[in-house]
Amino acid sequence: MDDFIVAFVDIDNLKLVNDDQGHLVGDEVVACLEQSIVDVVSPNAYFCKWGGDEYVLLLNSGKSEEVESLLSDIRNTFLNSIPVSILSIDKGLPVDLSYGWERCTGMSA
Repeated sequence: MDDFIVAFVDIDNLKLVNDDQGHLVGDEVVACLEQSIVDVVSPNAYFCKWGGDEYVLLLNSGKSEEVESLLSDIRNTFLNSIPVSILSIDKGLPVDLSYGWERCTGMSA
């Protein structure tokens, strides 16, 4: 088995969006993250929803800098994709993206 990367991404403050602007708007924020992952991650990677605002990604192994860059690109794409119509003029945008990852080393038989 080859080495691979397991990454977790989490939408920060989605509950605030749901409470302030409703779950339909929160669902739109979640859809923005899903599309950002599809747009940034290579087609041979996998991702799945882990919870209401958490996702797990399985990526081909790469250099640490490449993994950090990829996750940063997902974050930036996500933040830039949230429609202005969601923003509350008085409150700004409380949404962000947190992530972490770990390299998993395959075991040989």
